[in-house]
Amino acid sequence: MNYLSEFPQLGFGVMRLPYLDDKIDMEKAQAIVDEYMKGDFCYFDMHPSYMGKQAEELVREFVVKRYPRDSYLLADKMPLNIKEFADYGKYFNASQTVCGVSYFDFYLLHAITRDVYERHERLGGFRYMQDLKEQGVVRYIGFSFHDKPELLDEILTKHPEMDFVQLQINYLDWESPVICSKKCYEIARKHSKPIFVMEPIKGGSLANKTDSLQEDEKLGASDLAELALKFVASLPGITVILSGMSEVGHVIDNRKTLLKVGELNERERQLIQNLREKITKVNKIQCTACGYCMEDCPQRIPIPSILALLNACGKNGETLQVYPYQKRIYSGYVFNKGTAGSCIKCGKCENRCPQKLPIREYLAQAASLFEKSPTEVKLQRATYKYRTLRDWMKVLQSGNSLEPYFKYKGFGVMAVYGIGEIGELLIQEIKNYKTVRIEYGIDKKAKILVKDIPLVEPDDVLQEVDVVVVTPTFDFENIERQLRSKINCPIVSLDEIIKWCL
Repeated sequence: MNYLSEFPQLGFGVMRLPYLDDKIDMEKAQAIVDEYMKGDFCYFDMHPSYMGKQAEELVREFVVKRYPRDSYLLADKMPLNIKEFADYGKYFNASQTVCGVSYFDFYLLHAITRDVYERHERLGGFRYMQDLKEQGVVRYIGFSFHDKPELLDEILTKHPEMDFVQLQINYLDWESPVICSKKCYEIARKHSKPIFVMEPIKGGSLANKTDSLQEDEKLGASDLAELALKFVASLPGITVILSGMSEVGHVIDNRKTLLKVGELNERERQLIQNLREKITKVNKIQCTACGYCMEDCPQRIPIPSILALLNACGKNGETLQVYPYQKRIYSGYVFNKGTAGSCIKCGKCENRCPQKLPIREYLAQAASLFEKSPTEVKLQRATYKYRTLRDWMKVLQSGNSLEPYFKYKGFGVMAVYGIGEIGELLIQEIKNYKTVRIEYGIDKKAKILVKDIPLVEPDDVLQEVDVVVVTPTFDFENIERQLRSKINCPIVSLDEIIKWCL
């Protein structure tokens, strides 16, 4: 299969497959892949971190195990967290093993910015890429790029051995002084490099249907996506156009679009100009939800979800308007993760953001809109803590304990959620009981806490027990909702147990 073609080809970006109940919808995802595999050109672009670190496994299951190796092309990427030369081999070998292949058709140094480039230069990353090609475990080497055109020119001048370059190109970023799509495109053309395009529909945002975008032209989502693809496909030198497709219809529509590419007509050029102006006005935050910002976030803040919510609050003009249901949505986004207000302003997210967004400013804005003030939060927590301890003390002063509750309910093995001050008191109390024991504790800080019971984080696999007792009772509803997808046993608050015993 020759990847060079007179016309741009549709590549499959394995990063936006559909979910069902917070899990990848395997049946639907496989149907999408199978539809894509009906084409003459089948190129899968992945990275170890895509799809919640499952992209490589999905490609193995959906493609490698089910189709002849010469019927598709695989592209994978080197992770960013390289600290020494040995890491290159470690990560590449791991990707080969997970994918179940002896070679990759394409392999990229991922998300090159100035600091990433200098790190690869210092550690020997470009030399390692050449070695992979010479060994025959990679056919073509290249890199994806997210910086200024001057740096791209510097890299391609110093490293002509790179076979191709992957750029972010779409009509919204074409003249952007931040993304510099047009200027980067021109640099790649100057060096005669095949251009692989990412974000042609800008994470799907250019296909979003809103009334403000359809005042003059009654365009559906498929029409908007087609126009965005046609813009990119009309550019000379484009080899592959990647699309993160989440519906079978996306595959069919995108393929049809690329079969009839050509120069844009005057009406299409004018329509693109109108859309560019309207989208810039409506969506102040140009986030594509790529998720790169979260990879290095020490607070585990779900940044793309929060930015999307901010955009939703600003759809009706300049003034942000927050409804109660949006605050509930926000609570779900940040449950067991970092809140916008927990941002320590380290700037790692902004260093990784391909769109160069001022993420720290946006998080501060989100915290002011969706969160209670620190004083309010402290007061609420203190109030709940006081009530819990007060009522618990009443149980003990009456000569009783909490053990009758567990005995009556038939709970012999339990887990404790929240190993703070009250959680620690509960653990010590349960040690004195004969009819119930604690199997493990659950806490977001499980990795740094040292206790005399096993500890896991909320996102870990939770072993089944008879009951989970939640000690941060002020946030019980959110905790219960999230745990429901992780474990099948009853989930009760400590307050409920105490009130039963009074």
